[in-house]
Amino acid sequence: MALAGYIVERISGEPFDQYVATQILTPLGMSHSTFHQPLPRDLQPFMSKGFRDSGQSPMGFEIINLAPAGSLSASGADFGRFMLALLDGGTLDGKPIIAADTLAGMMRSQLPAPSGLHRMALAFHEHTIEGHRVIGHFGTNQTFRMIVR
Repeated sequence: MALAGYIVERISGEPFDQYVATQILTPLGMSHSTFHQPLPRDLQPFMSKGFRDSGQSPMGFEIINLAPAGSLSASGADFGRFMLALLDGGTLDGKPIIAADTLAGMMRSQLPAPSGLHRMALAFHEHTIEGHRVIGHFGTNQTFRMIVR
């Protein structure tokens, strides 16, 4: 993901976080989301407190050195909008964000995996749960873990 973000920067001529903001986050109405690090001042009041262990003080904002791999900060409502766009073939509220065939390619397994192991698509993981194909992604840092299925 870090390499993909670098390629986006080289081709677009702008920083990855700005490109994603104008091309994806803003069109999807994701006004409480950013790849910018550290978290911009206007979003700081909405940041959840993350804890390594119970009984400890909250951790500060974590900088991800290999951004964009893992550096998205998003509200639950914003992430819901992103998921709706994925479920609607790359479109939300009539605004196309990604071509449906491109999205389908991103969700297609790239290589076979041994039985019982998860398969990798482009940016997504493919699982079989109770006989059903499930596409998702695990997002984890030092204090937060998110599973999208």
